[in-house]
Formats: sequence, structure tokens, C-alpha cells
Amino acid sequence: VTITLKPVNNLPFGGHLSIIAPAEFLVPTECNMDLSVHPDMNLNFAALGIQDRKWSEFLKGDVTCQGDDTDSSRVRLLFTNNEKFLKAQVVYVLRLQVRNPETTTPYKDPWHFASYKNLLPNDLLDEATAPGFTINSLAQAAPTPQPSPAPTPEPTPVPTPQPTPAPTPQPTPDMCIKIPREKAERIQAQRCV
Repeated sequence: VTITLKPVNNLPFGGHLSIIAPAEFLVPTECNMDLSVHPDMNLNFAALGIQDRKWSEFLKGDVTCQGDDTDSSRVRLLFTNNEKFLKAQVVYVLRLQVRNPETTTPYKDPWHFASYKNLLPNDLLDEATAPGFTINSLAQAAPTPQPSPAPTPEPTPVPTPQPTPAPTPQPTPDMCIKIPREKAERIQAQRCV
């Protein structure tokens, strides 16, 4: 799933973000996620200093994704590596790998988000609930259309080279044209001078 979030308060280094998905979604114990600043923030990453990269750039391993001991709908993102944190009022995009529900539901079960100053659930910073979405049936299996074979093009006849007749010289006063007998009937004789 892709989640867009905007913290009201800084989620500091050493804190965590708790996410509780609707019960039908399952997050594995060792979960996978990707976190980045939303592109609409138009950050000039080249101009950011090292301190700014602590809240704006998240590489693999910077944030630990921790599910429950058995697959469940709960996950915690631990900000305990490389001094990373979420900055207040910055829009982030979180891509969290989950297993989709196996049953359908017309209800938009909510997602619950809470951030904490540390790894304990006592020091709450921000809390929000967002409506989920309906879970539809899978589409009926449909045959995959197979492309029709391309029509075999008719071979283009290759013209047989015809001997090019020698140009017929035009009569001049000092020249006479000899016409073969078989063509003589069709060609009007010209008088030679």
C-alpha cells in the first residue's frame, strides 16, 4: 500500500510510528517498506546539508520495519538508525508491503497511525485515523487474447529484366534505317536520300 502522511510534530530519532491496518491486511514480521519525501515538496536535494538529509533522505536500513511476532495488521517503523527522523509539516510517502485481504468487504475499515517520542507507547506525539477502502472480488479469469498471426504477405513478383532495345536512330539525310522484315509491315518506311 502507498500511504501519504504529514506529521504535525517532529517524530524524533529514537521514536517510532505505529500503523494498525484493517484486520484483513497482514504485515509480515520482517516487513519491507520504502519512505521518501513526497515529490510535490519540490526539495532541492543538491542544496540540502547533512543535517537536512536526516529527515529528507531514507536509504535501505535507515528505518526498521517491524511487524508482530506472527503476521498481523500491526507494524512499527523504528527511527533508531543513522539519526533519521520525520520533520513536522513535511509530506512523506510510505510504501508498505502487506498481504491483501482474502475476503471482500464493502466497508472502508480505518487505518490507525500514531507517532511516539521513543519506543514505548506512552509518549504520544501525533495520532490520526484514515478511512480505508472497499475490497472487491477478483476479476473473473478471462482468456488471454492471443494475437492473430500476421498475414503472410504475397510475394512481390520480381520483374524479369527485359533487354533494353537499342535506341532507334532517327534518319538523317546521310543515313538509312534498315527495318527487319517482320517489323516492316507495322512501320511506315522512310525514304533514304
